Amino acid sequence: MLFRRRNQARSRRPKIALDPDRDYTARMPARRPRLLCTLAFVLALYAPRDASAQANQVDEEASIGDDDDDRPPPPSVPPSVVVGVGIGSMWLTDRAGLADAARRLALGELGRFAVLLEPRAAIHLERFVLPLRLRYATTTSDGEIALTTLGGMAGAGYVVLSRPDVLLYPSASVGVLRNELRLGSSRVASGPLTFDKLASATGPATLESVTVVVEAAMDASYRVVGRGSEARGLYVGARVGLTAAVSHTPWSLDHQDVANLASPGPTAPTSGPAFSITIAGKY
Repeated sequence: MLFRRRNQARSRRPKIALDPDRDYTARMPARRPRLLCTLAFVLALYAPRDASAQANQVDEEASIGDDDDDRPPPPSVPPSVVVGVGIGSMWLTDRAGLADAARRLALGELGRFAVLLEPRAAIHLERFVLPLRLRYATTTSDGEIALTTLGGMAGAGYVVLSRPDVLLYPSASVGVLRNELRLGSSRVASGPLTFDKLASATGPATLESVTVVVEAAMDASYRVVGRGSEARGLYVGARVGLTAAVSHTPWSLDHQDVANLASPGPTAPTSGPAFSITIAGKY
């Protein structure tokens, strides 16, 4: 019964007749121009904003560049002077020849290490450093022989780390050292002149020679007293270096040059690594 009523209601609805000669899809392409117009409107709305933003960005960069050009150049660091002293030790790697001669002549055993005392100064020109040092080194033994070295060294360095409280720079130097070998023997020299006879001359004697050395070193300092960006104050640091002898002169006896020395003998030990603690003031 229910299904019969539904079918009767459907049959009562008016039916729409379609015209077979009419094209009902003719209006569908009209939507495409509307879509294109919408896209054009959106592009026209947002494109000027992008262009104006780019123009403003270019103007800001130009103004920043103008401000950089108007800024004054950074002030140059004035030259400064560092004066101090270093105390340390040096391992004599070329002592074998002199130690063997002293042992053979019963003069005692020459020490393996030398005590260093180095008054120093340096001129700082921004990144470049011009170090100047005096070197006093002494080597003792358990007998009648002692070696003392005195000389000066000059070089150049380059600062690799510069902070208000930290300073680090490598350097290379060249120097001239005067060596004094003090002997306490009491033998008499006779016959051809040799190093052994010079070393065993009558009474206490002093043999002298000159050595040219080169050195490569690294200096590190830390400021413990002082303030300011110019890095002036009191510094405590360390120095590590390696010294090598490049030239020696013959030994002379008591300031008298011996040109006809038959056996020049061993050279003065001046080569080896060195380490020292430094304290200096920067002005």
